[in-house]
Amino acid sequence: IITTLPRRPSLSVPQPLSIDSSTPFSISAVAPSVNISSIAFPAIYAPGVVGIMSVSLDLDHSASGDLDVTLTSPSGTIVTLTSGNGQSYSNCFSSAGFNTIADTGHPVPYSANNKLVTDYPYSINGSIGSVAPEESLVAFTGEPAAGTWLLTVSDHNSTNGGSLNSWSIQIFPYQYPDVDADGQ
Repeated sequence: IITTLPRRPSLSVPQPLSIDSSTPFSISAVAPSVNISSIAFPAIYAPGVVGIMSVSLDLDHSASGDLDVTLTSPSGTIVTLTSGNGQSYSNCFSSAGFNTIADTGHPVPYSANNKLVTDYPYSINGSIGSVAPEESLVAFTGEPAAGTWLLTVSDHNSTNGGSLNSWSIQIFPYQYPDVDADGQ
C-alpha cells in the first residue's frame, strides 16, 4: 500500500510593505508629555501576518535619555524600542532604525553589544543608526499586519523638548497559501 501524504503548505514571503507617518508633533519642553502617532496599514495592502519588520524614526530631542518610545501593534502587543537610552545627548534618534538583528558575531547573553540600543556608545549630536530595540520586534511575528500601529513617545522631564518629525514601519508579511480555495 502506497500512501500519498498531502503537501505541507509553505509560507510565501512577498515584497516588504512600507508605510510612514510624516505628520510631525512637538515634544513639550514645559511639562512631561505622552505623544502618540499612528500608521494605518489597510488590509488590501497588508495581507497575511507579520514576519520580519523594522521601524525607522526621525526624532529630535535635546536630551534623548528623557524619552521612552514604544510601538503598539493592531493586536495590542507593545514593544519598547528605547527607554531612557542616550543619556543627556541630543538627537540620538534623529535617524534611527530598529530591527531584530543585533550582532550575530557574539554569543548570547551579551556582556556588551553596541548594536543593542541599551549598549550603544552614545555621543553628542550623533544618531545611533540601526540597532536592535530593547524588546524584540519578534513579539509581533504572526500577528495581523493590517490595522493601526501606534508609536508612543513619552518625555519624563520638563526641561527639554523636541519633535517627532516622521517614522515608518517596514513589514515583510507571511502569506499562507489558500489550500482549500475558500478565499481566506
